[in-house]
Amino acid sequence: MASKPILQVKNLNVQLGGHDVLRDINFTIEPGDIAAVIGPNGSGKSTLLRAILGLVPHQGDITYAGKPITPRQLQKIGYVPQYFEFDRTLPIALWDFMRLWQKKYDRKKIGKLLDHFNLIPKANIKIGNLSGGQLQRLFIARALLNDPKVLLLDEATAGVDVAGEEDIHEIIGHLNDVHKLTVIFISHEIGAVYDYSTKVLCLSNKLVCFGATHQVLNKQVLADLFLDTHLAAVKHGGKKHKHHHA
Repeated sequence: MASKPILQVKNLNVQLGGHDVLRDINFTIEPGDIAAVIGPNGSGKSTLLRAILGLVPHQGDITYAGKPITPRQLQKIGYVPQYFEFDRTLPIALWDFMRLWQKKYDRKKIGKLLDHFNLIPKANIKIGNLSGGQLQRLFIARALLNDPKVLLLDEATAGVDVAGEEDIHEIIGHLNDVHKLTVIFISHEIGAVYDYSTKVLCLSNKLVCFGATHQVLNKQVLADLFLDTHLAAVKHGGKKHKHHHA
């Protein structure tokens, strides 16, 4: 028996400031997918994630496990925004930062998440002293505190060096493999999309392509999407494909 799609978007339209940001978007995410969202700047990528979360007004249907998304179901969707605003001078350590986001303190869960993201050695360090990659790992760990089934990442590796970027993708791949976490991530790194995603959703305010990454993402699609393939920063080749799934 086929499982229900974990997320389904039908006829999604979003207007902001009188402009069509998203037009007639349709796609389905299955449990266990790692879906990449790509497209040029201003193509509606961040708006798509925010529409799924109910953070922007929209028309159309968005369902979680076959049902309209309710506040209770939103707890099953973790989210890491592109910009997480906080005061870097705030005198708070990693461990205490994680505690702030728990309704009921669960020391074991915090420890497990910090360990997953290789942050235990930094647990008592002020968050303002972390590197960009360490901060991003912390924000992803925070998004997983409620045991979500789906994780939405808006350019989680922006401003992170190459080694830190690979670390984040490896950890996400592990969470997907071992914990069956479904992931939707926005990326400008086409190499990472090839290497880590099972599906790709190409946006240019409308849906340009959607499907299995290695079936639909080719030079012609990238040319159509970015007008010139060099803008897509194609870095494919040489890396091992560690997290491809059928």
